[in-house]
Amino acid sequence: MSYVSIEQIRRGAGEAEAALDQLTAENADLRRRLEELQQPPTKATTILLTEAVPPDRLTDVLAREDVAAGIYLSGQHCFDTDGDLKPNVRAACERIESKMELAPDAKHLCVDWEEPLFKRLAMGGWQCSHAGAMFRRLVDGVKAEFPQLLISAWGLPQMPWWVFEPDGENPPLHKASSVALEPHMTVARASRYVWEHCDWLCPGVYTRHRSAYAETIELWRFRSRLVIDIARDHAGDKPIIPCLCPFDQHHYGRNGEGGPLYGLTEKDWLEKDEWEKVLEYVASFRPAGAIIWCVPNWWTMGQMPQHALRQSLDLMKKILRRR
Repeated sequence: MSYVSIEQIRRGAGEAEAALDQLTAENADLRRRLEELQQPPTKATTILLTEAVPPDRLTDVLAREDVAAGIYLSGQHCFDTDGDLKPNVRAACERIESKMELAPDAKHLCVDWEEPLFKRLAMGGWQCSHAGAMFRRLVDGVKAEFPQLLISAWGLPQMPWWVFEPDGENPPLHKASSVALEPHMTVARASRYVWEHCDWLCPGVYTRHRSAYAETIELWRFRSRLVIDIARDHAGDKPIIPCLCPFDQHHYGRNGEGGPLYGLTEKDWLEKDEWEKVLEYVASFRPAGAIIWCVPNWWTMGQMPQHALRQSLDLMKKILRRR
């Protein structure tokens, strides 16, 4: 006759309890997703983030049905070179005021803090809460001047395209092990310190490496799903409005290669079928809207093909409406 020890019984009970907890969490997640799918479609907002856009061109674009203006605010107007909030937010408010002369009906403000913010969140600990406290002071200062604005921080959560494995390998994100992925997930979740002071969430789901589109679309889909899911886990009732760019992000920043300033030419814009697939995938998450960002000098340097922008916006509106 064999006997089962008390320790074995306790261990078995613990394993059963852990399995039950996992099933309960998975069931709650499935229930949440089912409820989202059962919700009736709501009107989605198509937003054009404005930056140094000539008034006549902006008016022409915004005159098109269902396209709203959003205000883009660079971090240099809010933070010093160390990434600390400037003592006086007046410079930021003056910058916003100048942009609202071009788009007086704008409701959405996106603050582009970028690297200093990302580095603080990656440090963890008190740096995360400090970043959140600084962003709150900025939000409070801006809302004192512009109470109608809905404010967000651009590009959270951050997620790399490639990661390093413990053995030194550097695979793309969608082929990474859970061990290599977990540190980046921890940093991404730290975005909550800033999100709690936002009115809406703005994850970046830019495309990348159009020259290898067929090989990298799986990587883009995985990364986009990951950042949107993390945002949804922490959004509560705050709307999620992803930021997209209808061009090859790999070419952004190539000073002197292929064109002036940002190195973008018309050939770098996604083809209609590529852009449509991007929009269809993002729309499957039922976001509250979507954003196209306008880089400075695209108009003045001749780098913004007008028909490409209009096609991008029209297709975005069409797909968002039928989501």
